[in-house]
Amino acid sequence: MPPEQEDNHRQRQLEALQQYVSNQGARREEPSAAKPPPNHPRRVPWGRALLALAFVAAVLLSGILIGGTLRSGASACATSSVTPTAVVVGDSISTVTAPAGPNIAFPLVTGRLLGWQVKVDAHPDTGFTTPDGRDAQHPSFAATARCVVATHPHIVIVALGSDDAGLPDPARMVQSRATEELADLHRRLSRAQIVVVGPLPSGSTPSQALQAVRDAVRAAAQAAHVAFIDPIAEGWITGQQTDPGSGNANRMISADGRHLTPAGHAYVGLRLATDLSRLGLASR
Repeated sequence: MPPEQEDNHRQRQLEALQQYVSNQGARREEPSAAKPPPNHPRRVPWGRALLALAFVAAVLLSGILIGGTLRSGASACATSSVTPTAVVVGDSISTVTAPAGPNIAFPLVTGRLLGWQVKVDAHPDTGFTTPDGRDAQHPSFAATARCVVATHPHIVIVALGSDDAGLPDPARMVQSRATEELADLHRRLSRAQIVVVGPLPSGSTPSQALQAVRDAVRAAAQAAHVAFIDPIAEGWITGQQTDPGSGNANRMISADGRHLTPAGHAYVGLRLATDLSRLGLASR
């Protein structure tokens, strides 16, 4: 397919998926005079559609995505002759799903929808508070940022904070380190667009620790003069994982109560692509 036709096809695909999410949000907000019966037919297509979206995304990623890499903790920065459109710095939430499911991660879904060459630098159990020099599998944000700068990307997406929330009283340290490192990253990549994504909740009622980390990360992004996307405020995950009828958490969040299912990765990748397109980054 010629590049121009491929761009048009990708844009139509993104717009259709954005409309789909918008319609689902409108349905959830519609007032209802009576409680729907337990086997209300509208719930079945929603669940099936999410599974289909996850499957399609996995197929697309397995055969078409270029430039997608998830580092597993190499001690040195990975090198490539190709300059990525975007680098995504993430924690355990950004990594691929378990071997039992499709090989899918939400940053790769976002990259595919936006037509980007994406490099994902994701390390479980890391965050803004990870100390320098801990070990190769758990690099600090400063160490990862040095690798990011070396790739000269056009866009940097920082999706950290979820793993920080498990620490005792993390907010003060998160804000201090995130402010310093984001400002330094912005200074060293002055021509790049930097977007910070707040921590992802596992339901409609995030813990106080997660909300405190979100507030700290948002303040750090504002201080560094970079864009901030807030999954908590935007209601990406709704309801409770243990209650199938309460929202989408039961389909998006795995049984461990924290990480994403394959459908969750597809959905979050779509939500992120939607927000990035609204920031004017879809055509980068």
